[in-house]
Amino acid sequence: MQLIANILEKAVKMLMLIRGRISGRRKEAENENTTGDRLAELAQISTELARIVAKNPSTPSEVLRSLSYYERSECLHGGDTETCQNVARNPNTPTEVLWELGRHFPQTLLDNPIFSLLMLEKPNLVAQIPLETLCILLALETFPVYLWEQLMLPHNYEVRRGVARHPYTPARILELLAKDDDIEVVQRVAGNSNTPARILELLAKDINVNVRFKVAWNSNTPANILELLAKDINVNVRCIITRKANTPASILELLAKDNHPYVREGVAENANTPVSILEMLAQDVDAGVRDAVTGNPNYPGKGG
Repeated sequence: MQLIANILEKAVKMLMLIRGRISGRRKEAENENTTGDRLAELAQISTELARIVAKNPSTPSEVLRSLSYYERSECLHGGDTETCQNVARNPNTPTEVLWELGRHFPQTLLDNPIFSLLMLEKPNLVAQIPLETLCILLALETFPVYLWEQLMLPHNYEVRRGVARHPYTPARILELLAKDDDIEVVQRVAGNSNTPARILELLAKDINVNVRFKVAWNSNTPANILELLAKDINVNVRCIITRKANTPASILELLAKDNHPYVREGVAENANTPVSILEMLAQDVDAGVRDAVTGNPNYPGKGG
């Protein structure tokens, strides 16, 4: 019995020693006076300590950078996210690391105290934020008004062009950019698959033919707008509709009677064109249209 008691006593002492060491390491990781080298060591011991070190406002930027590289591949693919979030909220984190983590933790980035300082220090911060991160930040209701005002300045047209075409740009931002003074921005909004149908409908009536062309090309343009564009005065706009894989048969039927042979040729090539229309186009006065019909896999007389 005495032997068992001795073993238990030693086990309890060992457990208390381990707990003491763990507690001591936690305090070291939290302590703003702990040296950078020691913080780097502690971060490698366990995930729990890495989280604490990542949160410590005195952790050197290079330690945060290396910690971010070490954790990022895991935390962005379903592993530990808390370490990454703590790095993203730490004011000492290098700016380029913040931009990358901001793609995954946008609100954490905006909440980082250094973000407000960056806005003061850099007169055109919006142009320095990587495009993908910027588009994700724009989706937040808390996106700073000051940055939005920067984005809309005339000299930032290239940034707006990038935002207008990016797949991560939210619909409400595209709606605002659809009214931009820069026609290239408007064109890219017209071609963005995130642009709401009500905006595409307005842009389908734009005076600029390139805007209407982009709406016609947009993979998400609904059938009612394609039907409107099927009557467009510009032949290139009508042609692009015939080249789309998702153009409804009813619209192809309408375009099969177009006055321009290039439009009819596009209808003849489209896999969605009904057989009855292909048979009609097989008798077309234009040789190019007739040739296009024979190349359509749906044409009954193909190869005959």
